[in-house]
Amino acid sequence: MEKLKHASYDAIVSDYQMPDMDGIEFLKKLRDSGNNIPFIIFTGKGREEVVIRAFENGANTYVQRGGDSNAQYAELKQKILSAVKAYRDEKALKESRERLRALIEKSSDLIRILDRDGKIIFDTAASEQVLGYPPGYTLGRSPLEFIHPEDVEYVRRELFTVYEHTNTGVPARFRIRRSDGTYTWVESVGQNYIGVPGLDGVVINTRFIDDRVAAEQALRASEERYRTFVENASEGVVVVQDGLVEYANPAALGLVHVTLPNIHGHPISEFIHHDDQSMVNERYRKRILGEPVPHTYDLRLIGKDTSEIWVQLSAVRITWKGRPATLNFLSDITRRKAVEQELTKERQRLFDVLETLPVMICLLTPDYHVPFANRAFREKFGEPQGRHCYEFCYVQNEPCSFCQTYNVFKTGKPHNWEVRLEDGTYIHAYDFPFTDTDGSPLILEMDIDMTEQKLIEAEIQSLNQVLEQRVDERTAQLTALLKERELLLREVHHRVKNNLQIIISLLNLQSRYLTDEKTLTAIHESQNRIRAMALVHERMYRSEEISHIAFKDYVKYLISHLFGFYGVETRRVSYTVSMEGLPIGIDTAIPLGLIMTELVSNSLKYAFPGSKKGTISLEGSALDDHTYRFIVKDNGVGIPEEIDWRNPDSLGLRLVNSLVTQLNGTIELDRTDGTTFTMMVHSKERNGKGG
Repeated sequence: MEKLKHASYDAIVSDYQMPDMDGIEFLKKLRDSGNNIPFIIFTGKGREEVVIRAFENGANTYVQRGGDSNAQYAELKQKILSAVKAYRDEKALKESRERLRALIEKSSDLIRILDRDGKIIFDTAASEQVLGYPPGYTLGRSPLEFIHPEDVEYVRRELFTVYEHTNTGVPARFRIRRSDGTYTWVESVGQNYIGVPGLDGVVINTRFIDDRVAAEQALRASEERYRTFVENASEGVVVVQDGLVEYANPAALGLVHVTLPNIHGHPISEFIHHDDQSMVNERYRKRILGEPVPHTYDLRLIGKDTSEIWVQLSAVRITWKGRPATLNFLSDITRRKAVEQELTKERQRLFDVLETLPVMICLLTPDYHVPFANRAFREKFGEPQGRHCYEFCYVQNEPCSFCQTYNVFKTGKPHNWEVRLEDGTYIHAYDFPFTDTDGSPLILEMDIDMTEQKLIEAEIQSLNQVLEQRVDERTAQLTALLKERELLLREVHHRVKNNLQIIISLLNLQSRYLTDEKTLTAIHESQNRIRAMALVHERMYRSEEISHIAFKDYVKYLISHLFGFYGVETRRVSYTVSMEGLPIGIDTAIPLGLIMTELVSNSLKYAFPGSKKGTISLEGSALDDHTYRFIVKDNGVGIPEEIDWRNPDSLGLRLVNSLVTQLNGTIELDRTDGTTFTMMVHSKERNGKGG
């Protein structure tokens, strides 16, 4: 047993009688360890019970002692070879089956086996991977359950021919249902293996062909589109074989004003202008032979009415019914030819215009030659006469160091630059990429004499300097005036704030001599309103920006004062202020401050009676430069439903509604979970009503 752990053997031949254990015990231990090596046991004659036990424990065969030793060893040799071969064959068969099963399971094709009743008894992983069915779902079911209703009868007939051994082997094409209810196109081939050991059923191999079906549909659509395109093309399409017309589409027939029977089988030369026939025949011959020939060229056709039609022909060599031919596309260019004649005249007119322009115009090649120069250019620099531009323009032997024109070839973009010539002339050059008629790159240069303009610019620059100096002086004066105005405005805001404080003090003195509680309350509330206005002016003269205040800081200070005035501890009633910086002008800040004062005062007076705790929150945001939204909310007892807050008896809410109207705004009340006032207001500065 130890040797078997470290080495491999083809077979084991064991005696039954051995010192430590008998052959049967050895065999049993061997098999229990999972080793299936061929095992042959020696036993004496008349020991049939040993043979039986050996076979029961996994022996492959046995050899009895006795008789001729040569015959005995020959028998042993034969049995060893037979056992080893059988073992190897069985092992190879097992490995082959495992490889086949692995191949089937990993195949993207769907492979199913049907029993004699047409039920699925085997299904590959593709059923789960492609169709989405869980493992085992299809077993015991008819494959017809998964076929598209329109294809069921067709598949039933095809399946019947497989069971009857009459199928042709041609794949059946149909649609099969996925688990999500959608269908996919497949091709299936069936083989009848009923009665074949190991199979005993009908094997159906199914391949998914959605991509192929889509491609075929696209091909059919493409062919139909091509046919439609050719028949309805505005270009003439003609197939010529052996010099005869084999096909002509309606557009080609229309060019020469004939019907298909009057052109089919006729020599193409019948319809070509006699001056062009030799050229067309020679190019046709070369094209058929595969020799170089122009792909596109112009020629003239002769119509049935002897009219002359100019066409542009584009031809390629094709195979038509197994033999070489040419496919010819004909475009009517009769009108274009007439236009070309007009263009020739226009070109002459354009040349005349270029000659008379006072602007210097020329074309430059990459090697510094000048193929064209108008009269103004020639008068300034002379005739090119095949010389380089630097030779006849500046009398130099190499390209000019100051020239920037050839940057256009490097960048492919227009470029303009200025140069002062030795005679004092200023030239402004405009250079553009240009393509010659043969496709070669050129530079189009337009030179403008800027000498007079430069003199004018110098005069203007001198005048500008004088003007700039005067503007700087005036700016300094205005800056001083603005600073003086700002100091005056701060002083005004300071004095207004002091005057409002005096009014508050006077009201405070007056209240000492009053005993009527309602009158005292009215005076105190008036003091709070005046204090809200005074605080705006105080913030104004303290602010760096004299025209606006930071509304968030203003509101925080205002609420803090109201909490102190009403003696409300923040441990019992807390408050939060959530808003952006919101720089707001004085004409908007004052009414907003009064609104905040009234709404917060109402919350402090009525929302939290006794020792009730709660929170007051203020939110603010700018919807645009002149529109704001504010929310004042408390989670107190709320305003009773019977109070008409839009037409109240109290001065406070009437004041709130009036101030919101002044700000061209709206206000809404939500009594859910306490009291929530939501306001949309507009800046008065936007309407020109405030500073």
